[in-house]
Amino acid sequence: MKTIARIALLHLAGLSCFAQQAPGLWTPTGIWTRLGVLPIPFSGGEEENQPGYGGDCVYVAGPSCWKMTFDDGTWTYYTEAQDLGGSIGPWAPPHGIILGLIQTTWAKVGSRYHMYGTNGASNQIEHWSGPNLAALALTDSAVIVPGAPGNFDDSHVYIPTVEWEGGILRMVYVGQGHLPGQGGGFVCGIATSTDFATFSKLGPITAVTDSCQNPGSLTHSGTNWYFWSAPGCCGITRYSTPDSAFSGSLWAKYPAFTV
Repeated sequence: MKTIARIALLHLAGLSCFAQQAPGLWTPTGIWTRLGVLPIPFSGGEEENQPGYGGDCVYVAGPSCWKMTFDDGTWTYYTEAQDLGGSIGPWAPPHGIILGLIQTTWAKVGSRYHMYGTNGASNQIEHWSGPNLAALALTDSAVIVPGAPGNFDDSHVYIPTVEWEGGILRMVYVGQGHLPGQGGGFVCGIATSTDFATFSKLGPITAVTDSCQNPGSLTHSGTNWYFWSAPGCCGITRYSTPDSAFSGSLWAKYPAFTV
């Protein structure tokens, strides 16, 4: 049985595909405009039963197109659409590229693509790479794993979002821990790498009470870093921090907006 993925598309001052930056300047403030829901027909397959989970949507210079990955809880899918100068063309029928990798994010560095995602057990974040998103291979099986007992992420790690800039790959990810008062709460932490494989964890950047879930679109603009989180059912929350405080302290949290 074929199913239809239904993915919301948002736009703010030049941003599309949930806050990824198109060519030109943008501001992270203002009124978001919901552009509608994208019905994306699958290429077929019985496993495609819950389409539209978290992924990444990025404008890639050169081919001048938007490239999107998302998952259905079992497969990671890839699709793309041409940039039409202010709008996005029809999306190509997606096809499965990785079995068992979910909650993916990726960055294109030079001519190579680097994808990160959660494995099925949600106990490690994997690194896949290749010359294009349709031809990725497992490169490193455990670049982020649960922390030592007592850390905010000593139970589970999952749902990364990454951004490459200035020779550094920065990653925001979700951790769960067993510390008293955490109650299995969701906390976003941050890590960095210069070789795509060895990451240094820099600590938590959100409070336990924030319930930081599904972080996405880690983005640098001007002298600030931003990412967006969908904490449960009722909206999207923005976090930001200046370059000078990228790690080592909690990021500023802004009220959730509904979409």
